[in-house]
Amino acid sequence: RSLVRRRTTKVEGLFNITTKDGYRVLMAVCAFTLSRIRTSQERAIRTLMETIVKEKASTLTLDQYAQEMVLGKIASDIYNEAKKIAPLRHVGVRKSKLLNTLSQLLELRGQPQPQDA
Repeated sequence: RSLVRRRTTKVEGLFNITTKDGYRVLMAVCAFTLSRIRTSQERAIRTLMETIVKEKASTLTLDQYAQEMVLGKIASDIYNEAKKIAPLRHVGVRKSKLLNTLSQLLELRGQPQPQDA
């Protein structure tokens, strides 16, 4: 069954976050409401998403953060807080992408960088 339905609002948020161990991640979070909501409520939900996502990232390593994303703990935290603003049907992490380059990743891991021949 499709998550997108008529007469409902889809609230999306794209967030650049940094985990406790220095990894940068681009995260897309999506929330679906039961009915149409005002744009002020949309903005409030989006800012709430951002605060929860960044707060979690600052206390967890990349492995722990990925685990929470996959198991839906981040989405359920967002849902429980955002349902106070507007009635929600579903919240989920739509996409996540690691933004660090290979050289930055090797630097974070403490490994020497390969020399180009």
